[in-house]
Amino acid sequence: MVNPAQQPVAEDSALRLRTRSGEITVSGDTLHLPAPDTAPVQLAPGPLALMRALMKAQGAVLSREHLLAVLPHCG
Repeated sequence: MVNPAQQPVAEDSALRLRTRSGEITVSGDTLHLPAPDTAPVQLAPGPLALMRALMKAQGAVLSREHLLAVLPHCG
C-alpha cells in the first residue's frame, strides 16, 4: 500500500483537503481557505512545499527529515 505522502501529484495540480471548517484548496501557488470572507493567499516556495506535503499526507505524521526533503534549497 502506498503512503498518501508518497503519491505523485503534479506541483501545479490542485490539492483539496476537507476539514471540519470546510475545504482547503491549493492551486498553483495559491491557498484558498474555507472562510467565505478570506481572500486567497499566495504562498512563497517554502511554505507552499510544506503545505503540499502536509495536504498529501492527509493527517499522517511526517518526519522532520521528510519535511526538510520537500523544502526547496534546504540542506
